[in-house]
Amino acid sequence: MNNSTLKQKILLDFFENKINKCSCNTESCKNLFNIETGKKDANFGSSDGKYNFYTCAIDPIKSDSYSYDGDYLILPGNGANVGVCLFYSGKFEAYQRTYLLSTLTDKIEIKYALYYFMAYWSDYNKNKMFGAAIPYIRLGNLQDFNIKYPISIKEQISIVNKIEELFELIDRKEKNDQEKEKLKGYLKEKILDSAIHGTLISSDNSLSSLKEKEENGLFDIPQKWIWCKYENIGTSGIGLTYKPENIKDNGIIVLRSSNIQDGKLDLKDIVRVDCKVNDNKIIKENDILICARNGSKRLVGKSCLLKNMTESMTYGAFMTIFRTPYYKYVYWFMQSKCYYNQLSENTNTMTINQVTQKKLNSLLIPLPPLEEQEKIVKKIEQCFELIEQL
Repeated sequence: MNNSTLKQKILLDFFENKINKCSCNTESCKNLFNIETGKKDANFGSSDGKYNFYTCAIDPIKSDSYSYDGDYLILPGNGANVGVCLFYSGKFEAYQRTYLLSTLTDKIEIKYALYYFMAYWSDYNKNKMFGAAIPYIRLGNLQDFNIKYPISIKEQISIVNKIEELFELIDRKEKNDQEKEKLKGYLKEKILDSAIHGTLISSDNSLSSLKEKEENGLFDIPQKWIWCKYENIGTSGIGLTYKPENIKDNGIIVLRSSNIQDGKLDLKDIVRVDCKVNDNKIIKENDILICARNGSKRLVGKSCLLKNMTESMTYGAFMTIFRTPYYKYVYWFMQSKCYYNQLSENTNTMTINQVTQKKLNSLLIPLPPLEEQEKIVKKIEQCFELIEQL
C-alpha cells in the first residue's frame, strides 16, 4: 500500500467510523463557507514574485501582489487536478478557475473541512464534471457538497490533530524509506565502480600492478585486463518496425521500454504483432535488451539481461539488443556510471537522447579474463543481495 492510499484509508476511517461516536451535523458547503473564485489570468504570475499564486496545478507559482489573506481551502476548477483540495494560510493570489473557500460560520474548523474534502471530494466529482477535452466543475458542485462534522469544535480539532500525527508518521517513514533507497543506490554504485576498476575481488589478476591507460582508455586497469569496444566483443541489432494494424492478440511479443523495470524483464504490459519477423530480430537467451529511444529520457540506456524466456519474442524500433559471450559481466557494466557517462558524452547536457548503434558499438568496456569475470559477477550479486536486505 503506497503512502497516499494509506492516508486515504486513515481519513475514511475517521469520517466513517470515529466521528460516529460524536454528536454530528451534516450541512452543504453553501451554508458553511464563503465560496469565491480567483481573479487573475494564468499569465499574471511572476517568477520572482513574493506571494504564492495558485493556478489549477498542485504546486503554486509566484505573484508580485496578493488578493487574499487568511485561511483558505483552494480547489482547482478545471483540468487534471479537479478533486484536489489544498490549504493555505496567509497572503496569496489565485487564478480565475480556482475555487476559494473561507469559513462562513464558527460551526466548522477549516482544517477539519480540508481533510473531509481530501477524503471525499475527488470521488464526489467523478460523475459530475463537464467538458470533454478539459474537464471542469461548476459552482453547484461545491455548493451542494455535504460535510458531516462533530458539533463540538474541540472534537473537530482533536480529530485534526490525530490525523496530522498519523500523517506525520507516514511522511517520516516515507522520508526514511527514500533515504534508505538513496543509500542502497550509493552502495551499489560504489560496488559497480570497484568491480570495473578491478578492486572488488582479491585475485592475482585484479590486485596486480595497474598498467597505464591504453589509447582512448578511461582509467587504469589491472595488468591482465584489456580495454575493448563493444563492436569487438559482440553484435547489436535494430528493433522491429510495425504498424498499428499489425497488433494482434495471437502474434509474437514485441518488447518495449516499459518492459524494462529495475534492470529486469517485466511482461505485465506487452504488445503482440502478427507480421514477418526476420530471424536476426528474434531474441535469444542471454541477449541484453536496451532502451535506445523514449519520450522519457531518463529511461534511455536502461537495460536488462533476457533469461528463461518461455516463448519467442522480438523487440521494437526504439529498442536494441547486444549479444556477447561475456553477457553477465557486460550487463553489470551497463548498470555503472562509466557506461552512462560514455552514453552522455558529446551531448549538451547529461541527459541521454538516444543510443544509436554507432554509439553503442563505440562504447569502451574494461574487460577482465573470463574466469575473473565470473568471480566479479558472483561477488556483485552477493553484495547486491545483502544491500536489498537492509
